[in-house]
Amino acid sequence: MKDNIKICACGTCGDNAQYNLFEDGTLIILGNSDMFDYDYINQSPFSNTNKIKKVIIENGIKSIGDSAFEHCSLTQIEIAPSVTKIGEYAFCRCEFLTSITIPNGVKEIAPWAFYDCKSLKSIKLSDSITVVNEYTFRKCKYLNTIFVSKSINEIENNYVFSECESLRAIEVDENNKFYKSIDGVLYDKNLTTLIYCPSAKTSIQIPDSITQIADRAFCGCEHIKSITIPNNITKIGSEAFRGCKSLISINIPDGVQEIEEYTFEGCESLTSIIIPNSVIETQKLAFFNCKSLSLITLPLNLKIIEHGSFCNCESLKSVKLPDNLNSIEQYAFCDCTNLSSIKIPNNVTKIEFGAFINCKKLKSIIISNNIKTISHLAFYNCQSLTTITIPNSVIEIGDRIFDDCTSLTSIFVTHETMKKFEETLNKYNHALKVIKSTSK
Repeated sequence: MKDNIKICACGTCGDNAQYNLFEDGTLIILGNSDMFDYDYINQSPFSNTNKIKKVIIENGIKSIGDSAFEHCSLTQIEIAPSVTKIGEYAFCRCEFLTSITIPNGVKEIAPWAFYDCKSLKSIKLSDSITVVNEYTFRKCKYLNTIFVSKSINEIENNYVFSECESLRAIEVDENNKFYKSIDGVLYDKNLTTLIYCPSAKTSIQIPDSITQIADRAFCGCEHIKSITIPNNITKIGSEAFRGCKSLISINIPDGVQEIEEYTFEGCESLTSIIIPNSVIETQKLAFFNCKSLSLITLPLNLKIIEHGSFCNCESLKSVKLPDNLNSIEQYAFCDCTNLSSIKIPNNVTKIEFGAFINCKKLKSIIISNNIKTISHLAFYNCQSLTTITIPNSVIEIGDRIFDDCTSLTSIFVTHETMKKFEETLNKYNHALKVIKSTSK
């Protein structure tokens, strides 16, 4: 108890745990049990209050409950060695907490425990913790250093450090058997996988021994302008460079077979890229919102351009689709507002939903005689498109494929095609031109 300072609130916070809140803002939790778990409906008495400045958790308390101090005004906390677990959202949005030491008794920090602790600058994990759970330190805006103790054998995924925009270094105990740090960048112990580059890094030299770049490895690294990837790398994980807003240039080595989903999403300064011939697939939204991308070389062996791969690449004026390509998925080139021409290769049999939607400067498109399906909204709002030929091979046409194509004056179709799709095509009657054959 605190001498000469009045208690202004008290109560229970566990089966055998009590709290006393003093007028100076000190909260003392004492007893011999776990604290209660709280949630949105059953809210903690310590959440959403500006009365608490310092928390002292005394010896005997076994765990800090879920959401126990969520959105609390505390600036300091002392955790007794009897505590073994910190629950989910336990200190979520404690925006005035600047530092914390996790005692050696703590064996588990649950997901989201320190989410959005905006002022948290440093944290040292105890030697008893073996796993760092997902989202634990996400959005800790001013966290600049984190120390990985020798006992940690698993960091669940790179969402642990997501949106930690001031993070400059992840330091690893040299006796850790699973992880290694070089210049503040996190690698596996054998130096074969680059796991995570802190968001505030401005440059990096990747060791030649690295063969994999993990999912989200550079996600949110807004200050890096150029990255040289060693030739030994064969795998680049999903979201690996997502949100690298200053990245101007990057090489992809031969041996990489897939550009995974969201890999370069939001790389707004990336102007050109050469994808090696080893790549056979660009996955969902791989280059989404690469607004400055004006030049891209697609590999000869590329077979699939997945959902939204180049969506909103608004500087892209032309792209040569390789002959081996067999699938253009939905929204593949959606919102490529400067794309002026495209030729669909012979192996492609289907143009998926909205593949070229809002390509407002697309003037010319050549569709091969092997196309069987043109899906809904395929060319919606292609305002500069003046002429197009629908080949006889087409057996399915979706709705509104040419809606808002305001410059379209010629849609060439045969009598046979017109009979099959009369109801769909009649709405474009002003532009229909019936011809004998579409063969080239």
